[in-house]
Amino acid sequence: MAKGLHSGTGGRVAKFMVAITYREGVIPCEQYDTLNRAYFKDLIDREFESMFRDTNKGKSKPFMQDGDPSKNSALARFTWQEIRGQLMSLPPRSGHHEN
Repeated sequence: MAKGLHSGTGGRVAKFMVAITYREGVIPCEQYDTLNRAYFKDLIDREFESMFRDTNKGKSKPFMQDGDPSKNSALARFTWQEIRGQLMSLPPRSGHHEN
C-alpha cells in the first residue's frame, strides 16, 4: 500500500491508498480523508480478502507496508491475525539514499 497526495486547483489535496501486486497491477485504489487506525482496520476488513483472492497467489497472503503508526496499531495487527495475513514491514528510511 502506498499513500499518495495530489494537490489540485485551489490547493485542494486528494489522498489515496493504493495496493500494487506483482504481475496484477493496482488492486484497490481508494481515496480517503483521514488515515487513522479505525480507517485502516476497516480497509483490511473490507478489501483485503478479495484483494488477496484477486492476486491469484493461492493461500499466500504476504503484505508489505511502511511503519505508519495507523497501519501498525494493535487494532490493525489484530485484524491481520484474523485474516491470517503475513505482514512484512519496511525498515525506517528504507527508501532514503544518501550521497
